[in-house]
Amino acid sequence: MTRIAISDISLEQSYFADLSETESALVKGGLDFNSFLLSLATLSAVVALKKIDAIQTIFVSSIQAIAGV
Repeated sequence: MTRIAISDISLEQSYFADLSETESALVKGGLDFNSFLLSLATLSAVVALKKIDAIQTIFVSSIQAIAGV
């Protein structure tokens, strides 16, 4: 029997590190408050997509490891 352990992963910290300068530039200050809110919403969507991709990668890797046993 093979034991597969997934260690405690701090996903939240790695997402912000993975943001490119272009994606980080989406959060901008200025006189236009609506534009600022739109930028925050866009950045939130990008972070959410990165989380989904990371979770999907972990899931696929786990399934492949189990199938390879």
